[in-house]
Amino acid sequence: MNKPSELIKIAQDLVDKTSEFHKIKGPGKGDHATGQFMKALQREVCSIRNM
Repeated sequence: MNKPSELIKIAQDLVDKTSEFHKIKGPGKGDHATGQFMKALQREVCSIRNM
């Protein structure tokens, strides 16, 4: 699997684990949720890549 495909798979798995991911949260709360998701994605990728 190439790196972009692997990243998409990891992100989709994280979305599946994140309740209310697709819920519109609005300014502020939505920004916070996006930040949390991106940090979780970064942690997941780093743990898989042993970084």
